[in-house]
Amino acid sequence: MNALIRAALVGAVIGLAEAALADYMVETDDPRVFLLMVLGAFPASMLLCLWGRLPHGWLISVLGPVSVIACFAAAQIPGMHYEVLGEWGSRLFYMSIGAGAFAFAAALMTPMRLARRLSALAMIAVIGATAWMGRSNVAALFGAQAMAAEGVPLIAPDLPEYRLADVTTGDQTIALWYERRRDRADLLVSIDQRNDWTTPERDCQSSSELRVCREVSAEVWIGTGEARTSMIATRGDALVEVSSGTATEAELLAVLPTFRPVEIWELAWH
Repeated sequence: MNALIRAALVGAVIGLAEAALADYMVETDDPRVFLLMVLGAFPASMLLCLWGRLPHGWLISVLGPVSVIACFAAAQIPGMHYEVLGEWGSRLFYMSIGAGAFAFAAALMTPMRLARRLSALAMIAVIGATAWMGRSNVAALFGAQAMAAEGVPLIAPDLPEYRLADVTTGDQTIALWYERRRDRADLLVSIDQRNDWTTPERDCQSSSELRVCREVSAEVWIGTGEARTSMIATRGDALVEVSSGTATEAELLAVLPTFRPVEIWELAWH
């Protein structure tokens, strides 16, 4: 187990280096940085494994980076960068992948009893599966926290017939993707910060997807397009848009009174 811990520390260092290179690659858009991320991990791993005196370090220094790259590919990281997690969240994400990948490599290559090897592999597999299944929740948690810090109101509709399927954040917007339980009809709720230059009328008329806009009541607009219908309105300090390709105008308008303040964990736990 001591070797597994040392291997995990080596992987965490490699993951931290990969995070720094990923940030630099996003800033410069230089493809050579990506090659450095892939190829540079092998000699760096070799030096760290020798320094950590890992048994069969040369094997771990090969299998470890391969496992890291495989995890990155499986996680489908756009540009190898998790912007929604923030600076430190992104670094911890890379470090955890590196630690898990190198611990996995050490569990395979380090001499140990079969029972202990299987136990270590099972533990790593369980932790990895748990992290994989909860990745969207973690992203929603960090994203909602970042939006709240930027002043976006944390509100959501109360829709018993729908379940919250996904939460995405970006450009000072929180997007809540709902799915109706009985027929899986979709409903998208977008929440922006209300200000002097964004109004329901301007938001509706500036949308390329909505062709006809009309006001149904004060600060409440309905926009219709070929693929969807949207209700855009103000709710306290928020500008909200509720859109669907299947819901009627009456159903969209019925969502507006149900908005209520929510906690960050309510958006993350979906």
